[in-house]
Amino acid sequence: MIIQSYDQSNVETIFTAKRCLETNPKKDAFDRFVDPNCRDITPDFFHLAMTNMVGKLQRSFIIDVTSNVEVWNQPVSGYEVLNFEKITKEQAESAVFPNAGQSFYIDTAVDFVSVKMRMDYIGEGTSEFPFLSTKLVDKFIIPVTYEYVLGLDSKGEIVDGEWINDSKTNHPDFLWMPLGRPKMDSKVAGGIMFSDVVELLDKSRACL
Repeated sequence: MIIQSYDQSNVETIFTAKRCLETNPKKDAFDRFVDPNCRDITPDFFHLAMTNMVGKLQRSFIIDVTSNVEVWNQPVSGYEVLNFEKITKEQAESAVFPNAGQSFYIDTAVDFVSVKMRMDYIGEGTSEFPFLSTKLVDKFIIPVTYEYVLGLDSKGEIVDGEWINDSKTNHPDFLWMPLGRPKMDSKVAGGIMFSDVVELLDKSRACL
């Protein structure tokens, strides 16, 4: 009922990146998707979203965990930076453009960092195991690891990012989040009133 209330109500959302519409996206000589929509979400934006939204603000968002035409919207529950290592420009180019033999970086980046991050998201529950407690939700947490290179400017600000290794073709497609919640008097299909949903949710929490 909670999902239905949000889905069928006029709740403003913020959506970032573009959806990949390719079943089997074509790749370039460096194993990157040719269609820029399928390279979304870029690792620099992904890194900033994870560290600021989840890390600093302790606020989750929804992410499409597949990089092709399939859409699997999953809530992010946490992350851990497994590696954050400063590397040279030559090492960055070698990781992103192996055996290229020439420079492809033309932005303002002056420093580079190799990052490995584990993102945790919540998979689907079942009617047998609904999400009624924090401990039960933990059973459905799925970890996935991403690798990427970040480009930094002279002030240490992130200005660029490229997926590397398996993450070139296995990375999130887009992310989004609601900016509010349905009005208490909003009603969706089946006559479900959001105020009743909130009341049921509060009562279920009190029983835990």
